[in-house]
Amino acid sequence: MVNSKALHKGGCFSGDTKALITSAFSPASDIKHSTTFKHTCFSKQSGFTLVEMLVVVSILGLMLMIGSGSWTGVRSSEQVKSAAEKIRSAMAASRIKALSTGRQQYVGIDIYSDAIASTIEEASVYSSGSNTWSASTLWEETKGVDILDSETDGTAPSSPVTTQKNFTFEPRGVTSSNNENCVLIKSLVGSASIGKIIIVNEFTGKVRIEDCTAAGKSCR
Repeated sequence: MVNSKALHKGGCFSGDTKALITSAFSPASDIKHSTTFKHTCFSKQSGFTLVEMLVVVSILGLMLMIGSGSWTGVRSSEQVKSAAEKIRSAMAASRIKALSTGRQQYVGIDIYSDAIASTIEEASVYSSGSNTWSASTLWEETKGVDILDSETDGTAPSSPVTTQKNFTFEPRGVTSSNNENCVLIKSLVGSASIGKIIIVNEFTGKVRIEDCTAAGKSCR
């Protein structure tokens, strides 16, 4: 048996080597013809031209741009959803605690630093008389969003709060405001239309989240 790997060298076979390979598969009468073959090479050179490489690089660059834009939009949307859920969860928990303990509970939203605090945490203490939070208050920061004082339709109030907006939940579960309390959460990057409106109903104290892109709403 002829070891073709041992006979192969650089992708080419000499005439004598060709004869040996041919003899392994051809009748004896044909062996004499195989020895007349010249040096034979079976390798075929191949590669990319400069134009082909430029085309490939251009396509990859285009795909990267499209992918980057899509990723930015997805990331911004998730950051807005995450911030909205944090606020909703803090408010829902404060309402439940107010109902179960018979004491007022508070949720604070720092408009300036886009952070959230609530009296669910024992270290977080709110003084309704001075409208301030204690130095020990635990503020939870949000990422990639801008939190703004808002009307139910997402528009800015006539006199918007620019420092801290506080929500009070009474022992009956309702809020102490004269109307619905709202904040708008917007993305800091990506599409300006990515946003959520947090709305607290004064009569029930329940919280709902609405898209600022819905009909009759504004993302500013």
